[in-house]
Amino acid sequence: MHCAGELVIDGKTLEHVLGTPLEPLLAQLGSQCGSVVICRASPSQKAAIVRMMAEFEVRSSLSRTCFLTFRVLMYWVHLPHSQALTAC
Repeated sequence: MHCAGELVIDGKTLEHVLGTPLEPLLAQLGSQCGSVVICRASPSQKAAIVRMMAEFEVRSSLSRTCFLTFRVLMYWVHLPHSQALTAC
């Protein structure tokens, strides 16, 4: 299932989700969104998101939707901080 909406999540929220039982729910939600924007996140949080989505992609049969979301996340991880702010 794919929703037309977008997801914006910040580093403060990621502090409460990453490394908890909520992580798979975030991966599932992100895979169903048209785009995902991660803002004000540390480099380690961005790396954790990429790992989380890669693991979700392996376990998921929704590979097309998940792959697109994963590509969006990879784009944001590789953007320098100043470019990420101007891209928003």
